[in-house]
Amino acid sequence: MLRGSQGFIELCALSTADSEIYAAVDASKEALHIGPICEEMGVRPFGKPMRIYEDNTACIHMGHSLRGSNAARHFQLRLRFLHERIVNDEIEFAKVDTKEQLADGFTKALPLPAFIVFRGQLLKGDEP
Repeated sequence: MLRGSQGFIELCALSTADSEIYAAVDASKEALHIGPICEEMGVRPFGKPMRIYEDNTACIHMGHSLRGSNAARHFQLRLRFLHERIVNDEIEFAKVDTKEQLADGFTKALPLPAFIVFRGQLLKGDEP
């Protein structure tokens, strides 16, 4: 772990599964913080697990089984946190197809047809 110039902690992922685990853990922390607020406001039902949309199958399997490869040792603590949240029904993964993953538009260049779909989803408008 490195401390960045803005005070953020920068992590170096060695695989896409690693980076997805990092993202899933951060998303879980946010969801666990926001979930009770939404329940109190009546926006979501009490006691249901928060849903994390994930398109990486390896991340989903590692979160459920706690079985990573030998290269996964450097993030075992994060993986254990994620696994415990799943076992305790605090979060759940929802498998989403990569083509339907809205976050991809923020993380990589998209071909024009995919960009048009992404833009439509963001603007809540119809695709041209």
